[in-house]
Amino acid sequence: MVISSSSLLCFPVGALLDRDTRKSTTVSRTIGAPMVPAARTPLEAANLYIKLSNKHDFNALKEVVASPCDVYGGSFHGQALDRYLRKKPDMEIKVTKPPRVLERDPSTVEFECIRSWHEGSRLVEYECSEYLTFSSGCPRVARMSMKRNPVPVTTGSEETGSMC
Repeated sequence: MVISSSSLLCFPVGALLDRDTRKSTTVSRTIGAPMVPAARTPLEAANLYIKLSNKHDFNALKEVVASPCDVYGGSFHGQALDRYLRKKPDMEIKVTKPPRVLERDPSTVEFECIRSWHEGSRLVEYECSEYLTFSSGCPRVARMSMKRNPVPVTTGSEETGSMC
């Protein structure tokens, strides 16, 4: 049997003790991929996406993002998705308004944050209001979009980097 990336299976494989919280967490696994905590709802998956992004665990993060994925209007899959996720390897997501499921679309989660990274020795920061739309079943990010354009955070310099 040939398994393509679009037909990978996600299934629970046991429990994992979270070193930070000392709580047991169910884990899932996609065939041939590293184990990542299982997300049963879009809200859990959004929190996992943010946590893995901040840990810079790109291999595990790829398990939370569908392939292909609509990333701010562009379709990314395979190596292009991997390059996108690694583009700003020190990016941090500081949540300023916690993720919440949209009433009008229960597969979409909205949150506000400040995304920051370094360009050379300069810190670049943007205030963002983001949407993550998830696939059904074992939820994966199928679409990343912005509620509004990112706003540069003023840090004493007029110069800003590029968000994407």
